[in-house]
Amino acid sequence: MKTSLLFATLMSIASFISTTLSQERTDAALTDDPFRWLEEIEGPAAVAWVRAENEKTLGVLQSDPRYRHFYEQALAILQKDRIADIPLEGRGLEHFWQDENQVRGVWRRTTRESDRSQLPKWETILDVDALAVAENRNWVFQGASCLPPEERLCLISLSDGGTDAASIREFDRTAKTFVADGFYLPEGKQDVSWVDGDTLLVARDWGEGSLTQAGYPFVLKELKRAQPLSEAREIFRGEPTDVGTSAFVLRDSEGHIHATGAARAISSFESEYVVFRPDVLVKLNLPKKAEIATLACGRLLVKLDEDWTPSEDNRFTAGSVISYDLDEWKQDPPRAKASLVFQPGPGQALSELTATKNFLILTILENVQSKAFVYKYDQGAWSATPIPLPEHTGVSLSATYDKADRVMFTVSSYLGPTSVWYFDAESKRLEELKKTPSAFDASNHVLEQLEATSRDGTSIPYFLVRPKNARFDGAIPTLLHGYGGFQTPLLPSDLGPGGGSGSNRAMPMSLRTCAEAANLAHNGIKPPRGQRSRRHGMISLPLPRT
Repeated sequence: MKTSLLFATLMSIASFISTTLSQERTDAALTDDPFRWLEEIEGPAAVAWVRAENEKTLGVLQSDPRYRHFYEQALAILQKDRIADIPLEGRGLEHFWQDENQVRGVWRRTTRESDRSQLPKWETILDVDALAVAENRNWVFQGASCLPPEERLCLISLSDGGTDAASIREFDRTAKTFVADGFYLPEGKQDVSWVDGDTLLVARDWGEGSLTQAGYPFVLKELKRAQPLSEAREIFRGEPTDVGTSAFVLRDSEGHIHATGAARAISSFESEYVVFRPDVLVKLNLPKKAEIATLACGRLLVKLDEDWTPSEDNRFTAGSVISYDLDEWKQDPPRAKASLVFQPGPGQALSELTATKNFLILTILENVQSKAFVYKYDQGAWSATPIPLPEHTGVSLSATYDKADRVMFTVSSYLGPTSVWYFDAESKRLEELKKTPSAFDASNHVLEQLEATSRDGTSIPYFLVRPKNARFDGAIPTLLHGYGGFQTPLLPSDLGPGGGSGSNRAMPMSLRTCAEAANLAHNGIKPPRGQRSRRHGMISLPLPRT
């Protein structure tokens, strides 16, 4: 026993000495690093170095006689042909817009009728360029969180220079001005949620010992209106080893709060949830790879990213969406019984999920092709109806309105312009609202979806854009593009200014050229079973002769 204790003590001392020496070596290396100054993002020397390096490249590009024509044509396409992302709001249509005249951007609104016209009339809510000039700051707009159900008061996040750290200020969206003596949180990495007009839940840097090793807050406090930050009341504390902590507020479309709590990110892909009850924290019975998604049809929706067996007669696979009866869940969250909403079939994966007033909208990937469905809960069961959007496209939810049943989708294709579609979940009316001008003549091209086989035998889909008369003799120049990170698939998207032929566009992807886009990751794409432990499959394609 004494020998064991002595050995343990000696090992502890050795470990301490090793750690200390290692830290000293690290500190010395940082001190001796001759390029440490490059880490100063806005340091004069670093900025000057970047500018000088850029000039080397620009000098070569700009000396080419084709450069100016290419540049102006691409800029015109990218600046003018974009479709604005328009949230569906009760008071009209609002969005944040940036272009060559509004570099930092403008938060603006229009009416539905005006938006359907060729030249919508916009009303400015907040001009970030003007604000930056007035306050002599390099403001970058990072979003606004507005208090339901009226959504007049908003918390605006502004970053000086676009870093992760931002200051948060209260803004009156109707008066179009910052609220005098309103909520204000100084610059920092922080997460803020509205509870009511006088209460916020705030996770931020509260001082020494309140940030995780990753640099994010893990202490959550309740802040009242006009209350100094120093007097905010702590309501939850994670661990310094976590990624970070944030609040969640489960609020329905009428603005009623059904629960508040904290989400503790214990790793990049794992979380634990607790619900705040008077004088007690209730830990939710969920797997670590799960996400509370939304409230819909009187039920709480949860996305699963791993297999889960909450009971012997209740088993769910990774990639599924489950739901709880909201009243039952509120009575006893850990013991509430879940039921299945969506389970991925072969080659399927959940893409997006959102709720309208009376329906649930899901977009899924099936062999990396987008499909959309509207779900309704009736008589104890969910039913799904396909939304007939164009096939062989990439579909994303661009706007939803939870006080009605309206949704907008952005639909993109390699060989067609990007378009916006309006869908009424109640009447099932589907309408194409607008689309960008065609960036090139695609009539001589064809889009195919093929599959490559990974070394471990997994079939991985990829898209091929090619001329209709292409000869497969290995001589055609081919652009290869693949991606396999963060469970993010490559979906069809507008080829834009690089998609046209040399005969009709300034920036050619020649009609004699092919383009291949491959999904390299198995995980969450094909098969979409959330098996993160499997290695990535790599496509090996022969490079064409040029």
